[in-house]
Amino acid sequence: MIIQLPEDRAAFVAQISEFVDKKYPASLRKKQENRQDFTKSDYKRWHGILAKAGWGACHWPVEHGGTGWDEWNNYLFYSTLVAKNAHQVLPFGINMLAPLLMAFGTPEQKEIFLPKIRTGEQIWCQGYSEPNAGSDLASLQMRAERHGDHYLLNGTKMWTTLAHVADWIFCLVRTRKDGKPQTGISFILVDLSTPGITINPIITADRAHEVNTVIFENVKVPVSHLVGEENKGWDCAKYLLMFERSSFGANIAMLEGILADMKSSICELLAVDRSRTAFYETLMAHCLRVESDLLAAKLTMLRALTDPDAMHARKIASLLKVLVSRSIQSVTDCHLKLYQELSLVNGASLSPTFFLGAQENFATLLANRYLNHRKESIYAGSNEIQYNVIAKMILGL
Repeated sequence: MIIQLPEDRAAFVAQISEFVDKKYPASLRKKQENRQDFTKSDYKRWHGILAKAGWGACHWPVEHGGTGWDEWNNYLFYSTLVAKNAHQVLPFGINMLAPLLMAFGTPEQKEIFLPKIRTGEQIWCQGYSEPNAGSDLASLQMRAERHGDHYLLNGTKMWTTLAHVADWIFCLVRTRKDGKPQTGISFILVDLSTPGITINPIITADRAHEVNTVIFENVKVPVSHLVGEENKGWDCAKYLLMFERSSFGANIAMLEGILADMKSSICELLAVDRSRTAFYETLMAHCLRVESDLLAAKLTMLRALTDPDAMHARKIASLLKVLVSRSIQSVTDCHLKLYQELSLVNGASLSPTFFLGAQENFATLLANRYLNHRKESIYAGSNEIQYNVIAKMILGL
């Protein structure tokens, strides 16, 4: 859906678009086109370019280096980056940890970490999930035992996104075993170069290296890296998750782009092979249904942006998470159907050389998107968990 923006908003979008056209490195664009992984220096390079323009953390409060933009401009900025196919700044530092430090951090923690997060000098990752603790996060077992002025950390974090390119990790750890599970959890910051940390890759079904296992063996961490009170980390976790689940503007813009590409591809294939008209028309109808659902999610998000209650968008974050994850999985279901159709057109069995020519790259993209986005209804709290949050916070049940 195209939204008619007021003149000043449209000028703002044009400014961001022109900046990306001029400043986004060609080498990063080429990597994206070839679906190559970014390195640590790649992530820091683009974040640094944005920071130099004053946009490294534009949605932060002015006192911490933000722009002072309203929620509309923040949304337009990040969705324009997506529309221009510029890589998003990694969210773990600027969108998740930073708001937590502003609320719970000591003055020293804010002074040390916030400037480096804003400029992209530090890349962060999130250490929540464990081999036996995912959506049931309160059951985590990684230990942090206090010894004077430091903790010793022992345990394993799993499914840790981009730990292999990160400099630091923020972790939920168990500092007490008695009482309710939530009451013995603490929130701590860990330098990933600390001795005793081992990062092992997890290669997912789409053959990508995005997530990792991070093993901690007697890792020494200063007590000064504890955020908030000891054994009160659950409060930090709940606060942070509001921000993890509320950055949906960019996801919606990304999905709009994927839908546009999908519809264009269907039209191109239909022009080549009219014998499969019924199949392609059915697939297009599926895409249009997804587009309608996505429009509902987008309008819900935009209403939240203009709500007088600044916290409203975060109160409905669980609802948006469910709507967006459903839409992403639904459109990638279309990808799988189109992949299967290309299989029927090209041959009888799959092999590494099955798809030839221009369709090889396209077919691989379809398959990988389908496989990768199965996670959408699980990570950041499964949709089943979100239903409980919606029942409590929105419906008042």
